Amino acid sequence: MVKKGKEGKKVVIGMTGGVDSTVAAYLLKKQGLEPIGVTFNFYKEESSQKAGEECLGTCQSKNLGSIQEVCDKLEIPFYGVNASHLFKERVLDRVLTARLGGTAFSPCVYCNILKFDLLVEKSKKLGADFIATGHYAKVVKNIKTGKFQLISANDREQDQSYYLSALDRIHLENLLLPCADIRRSEVEQIAKSLGIHFVKKGDRNRLCFMKEKNFSFYIQKNAPPGMLNNGGIFNFEDGVPVGDHGGVHHFYVGQNKVEALDNVKIEEDARVVEIDRKTKNVYISKTKNIRYSICEVINYKQDPDTDISSPIKVFIQFSQLEKRQACFLYFKNNDTVVLKFQEEIIGLLVKGSHVAIYNGLGAGAKIIGNGTLNSFGFFDKSGKFRSLPDPEEVELEIYGQEDLKLDLSLKTPRKEKDVTF
Repeated sequence: MVKKGKEGKKVVIGMTGGVDSTVAAYLLKKQGLEPIGVTFNFYKEESSQKAGEECLGTCQSKNLGSIQEVCDKLEIPFYGVNASHLFKERVLDRVLTARLGGTAFSPCVYCNILKFDLLVEKSKKLGADFIATGHYAKVVKNIKTGKFQLISANDREQDQSYYLSALDRIHLENLLLPCADIRRSEVEQIAKSLGIHFVKKGDRNRLCFMKEKNFSFYIQKNAPPGMLNNGGIFNFEDGVPVGDHGGVHHFYVGQNKVEALDNVKIEEDARVVEIDRKTKNVYISKTKNIRYSICEVINYKQDPDTDISSPIKVFIQFSQLEKRQACFLYFKNNDTVVLKFQEEIIGLLVKGSHVAIYNGLGAGAKIIGNGTLNSFGFFDKSGKFRSLPDPEEVELEIYGQEDLKLDLSLKTPRKEKDVTF
């Protein structure tokens, strides 16, 4: 509920034409505020139809007219803002660079930063006091410090705090999230009662468009031709050829459902673990062979109140669809932290992924930091730290560099002995 003193104040709310943002606007109006609907158009008309549309997630809006109708039904003002140039510069170009460079980029996280930057800017122009969206997360204010913090929503299955984990104080201090305290099922019930025809949208938490198969059309249109050549698909461990492919731009590190030319069958549990941009060869390995026990995170931003004098137990989330995992966080210099897990974890991580760090697992868990995954790996039988499980000579041939070296002077400090999972 809106606290006393907010009644009658203007709030700019990001509208998508979907159920969540519509119900959020309805709740704000019902609670005495004056919502102003705003939609950001990220779609560039001159792009080829297929390439352009596949560069938009299911949360993006292509039909502003239908969103205008939703706002008219709610009897609130509506503004459409053309931000396609900013979307290209701050999201699409970075996704393209990551795909061509064999790393990851988390477009949903950075797209939300862009949206909230625009919401703040628009709220100032319209003289609004607050901004709002239909996301499932909570913003709380620390009474002692006056700082704003993002925490998980009550509906853990629908929680979207990961998407918002990189927001700054300027976004959080005047942010209202009306759906934070109710379940998605309740939101859907409210939506039905409104009698509004909603814009049909896909899965809210599907894989981001960076991993969409058809995103290769956009890469093909915008990347230098020399980076799109055909090549071979090889087993990573022994270098045995598996088949040929029709263009390296069709692949990304971490990809499953790997397809080769001429209907060559590739095992279902195969994952792309490396892409050699010079030879245009793609290397695959089985999921069960890939593991990690240590991660390095750079560009780390943390809660200023965090005690960095000793390692702390945290819960890490590498993507919206993944569950949080317990680990210990070690503070290093230059905005870098190292995450150490008690046991090796089976699975492939990808350099460049956004990392959100929480102080708990359930509803109400607070985000205490976020950053970018820089490296991950495990210790082999000889005690060497490796990123992938293959003989040293094969790793050197593919990477062209020595084994990754982390500062492991922070191995299991004495204080950690008294902490259990």
